[in-house]
Amino acid sequence: MNFDIIRVMDTKILKLEDFLTEFYESAEFPTGLAESAKYSLLAGGKRIRPLLFLNLLEAFDLELSKAHYHVAAALEMIHTGSLIHDDLPAMDNDDYRRGQLTNHKKFDEATAILAGDGLLTYAFEIAAGSNEASGTVLKCISILSKMAGPSGMVYGQQLDLEAEYKEIDWDMLQRIHEHKTGCLLTAPLLIACT
Repeated sequence: MNFDIIRVMDTKILKLEDFLTEFYESAEFPTGLAESAKYSLLAGGKRIRPLLFLNLLEAFDLELSKAHYHVAAALEMIHTGSLIHDDLPAMDNDDYRRGQLTNHKKFDEATAILAGDGLLTYAFEIAAGSNEASGTVLKCISILSKMAGPSGMVYGQQLDLEAEYKEIDWDMLQRIHEHKTGCLLTAPLLIACT
């Protein structure tokens, strides 16, 4: 195993987490809402989506900038917001995520909904403030919207809910995963190529 690669990944993750913390400490959020959002956002995880994005940029011989970390943070915020919503009683009704209480169990259901909404919408503000050329920012936001929205991740979640307690075929299972999970794994690759 190449430990240099692991150290580089760990460095990116730490930098991303510092970046995420900095945003939430400087943002004008009500205290309880910021605490709820940070609770899930900084609960760990592999940070696959931001790492896909950052590593692909480096594969294109680009030096990572603060603007790139803006987009990486936006990807993680969207993913985390979707997990908060996915755990809610009306969805999967989970008590634990990543070994700790889910957001609605730690706080309450209304706060969890608002924390998820806050993460999902704040992600676009973060991406828009990335100081990239306006055409590039618009393309990034368009990709994020499409992959996270009603034709992407949200659609996959709806399909998942409709399939609950039913026997489904292989094609339906693929459609669920393609949209619910696949769209947010595709987004960092498409954005890195813009």
